[in-house]
Amino acid sequence: MKISKIFAGMSAMAIASAMVISANANTIDRCRQTGKEDWKGVFVTADDADDFVNAETFGDGDCVVTVHFNWTESGLADKVCSFKPAFANGWEALFVHNPDYVSGWPLKDDMETDDDGVLLDENGDPAKYAIQNNDGFFCIYDTSLNEVSFTISADCIADMKDYSSYGEGGKDGADGSKWDGFLIQCGYRGIDITSVDFSHDGVMLNSDYLAQQAANNESKAESAAESKADDGKTDSKTDSKAEDSKAADSSKAADSSKAATTTTTKTTTTTTTTSAASSAAASDNTNQATGATAGLALAGLALAGAVAVVSKRK
Repeated sequence: MKISKIFAGMSAMAIASAMVISANANTIDRCRQTGKEDWKGVFVTADDADDFVNAETFGDGDCVVTVHFNWTESGLADKVCSFKPAFANGWEALFVHNPDYVSGWPLKDDMETDDDGVLLDENGDPAKYAIQNNDGFFCIYDTSLNEVSFTISADCIADMKDYSSYGEGGKDGADGSKWDGFLIQCGYRGIDITSVDFSHDGVMLNSDYLAQQAANNESKAESAAESKADDGKTDSKTDSKAEDSKAADSSKAADSSKAATTTTTKTTTTTTTTSAASSAAASDNTNQATGATAGLALAGLALAGAVAVVSKRK
C-alpha cells in the first residue's frame, strides 16, 4: 500500500475523531447555554446554528439518555425547569407522537397533589419529576437534581431511521422533506443543559456526521485517483513489455526466415550436384554396357573365323 494512501486514511480517521467533542464517544456537549432564552433547541453546530442528533448514528435497541444541566435563577425561583425530547423533523414530542416511545418517568396526570398543589409521587412524597401529558415536556421539580435519565425505545429509534434522509433528494422523495433525528428543546427558561449522554456508542450531531461523510468520501476519491494512476503506470509497463516482446518475436521470425532461405538454397545446391553426379554415373554405366556388348560381338566373329580356318585345313 502506498504511503499516501495510509496518510489519507489516517487523515480521515483524525477528522472523524475530531468530530467527537467530548472524551466519550457517547456524549454530546456542544449545547446552547439557554439562560433566559425561551424554547430553544439544545444542540448547536460549530457556528451556533440549530443542530440535532443524526438518527443513523444510533445503534439498535433501547437507548438510555442522561441530561446534565444547571438551574437558572428563574428556575430556582419557580422551583421547576423543563425540556422536551423530540423528533428533529417538526420538533414533535416523542411522548405526544407515541407514549410508548419514552419511559422511566411518571405521568403528571396520574399524580395527586397535596393541599398546597405540590405533586406527589406514588409514595406520597413530593415528586422529583414528571411528564406533562398534553405537550410531552419533562418537568423537574427537585432543585437538588443536576442530571436526569430517561429511555428512548427501540421502536422509536427504528422509526427515526425509517424517516431519515440526508443530502439532496433524500431516500423518500425528490423534495427531501422526509428526514428525522433527535433533539431536545428547552422549556420556558429555568434550565441550561450542558451535555447529554447516550448509552449507544457513536451517536453524533448531524453537522458532524455530514462532515465525517465528506471526509470519508474525499479520502475514497483520493485513493481511487491514486489507484487509477498506479494502474496507468502498470499498463504502461505492460505495453512496453508487450512491444519489446513483439520486437523480439519479429526479430526471431526474421532470423528464422533467413535460416530457412539459406537451408533451402543449400538443399537446392546439394540436390543439383547429386543429380549431376547420378547422371554422370548413369552415363558411365551405359557406355560400359555398350562396350561390353561390342566386345562380345567381336569375340563371336573371331571364333567363327577360327572355326572356318580349321574346317578348311581338314
